[in-house]
Amino acid sequence: MSALVESSMRFDANTLEPFLVRVSDLIPGGFGEREIAQVVGTAERLKRHEEDELTFYIEHAGEPSRFRIQIRMEGADAPALRFFAPRKVAELIDAEIKRMEEVGQT
Repeated sequence: MSALVESSMRFDANTLEPFLVRVSDLIPGGFGEREIAQVVGTAERLKRHEEDELTFYIEHAGEPSRFRIQIRMEGADAPALRFFAPRKVAELIDAEIKRMEEVGQT
């Protein structure tokens, strides 16, 4: 498995799930509706300053890889997520984060 690279962003309750849906479109397999629901559910149950980590097994460029997501609740409805993914996936996530920032969705 390839080395993982970090991408991170702080979300609000309204932007987390739509962002994860866009991330799932970037990953050919292993991160879909069920995994999105798991991330959102974990974020919803965390109290302020609590954190958790989820690991998924995805396929990228025909190779299996881990996709880790660390979730830390920064405020009442403000989860900060750190994504650890293969370099190309992390670059795509960074581009999606930048797009969200440009349109003021953060």
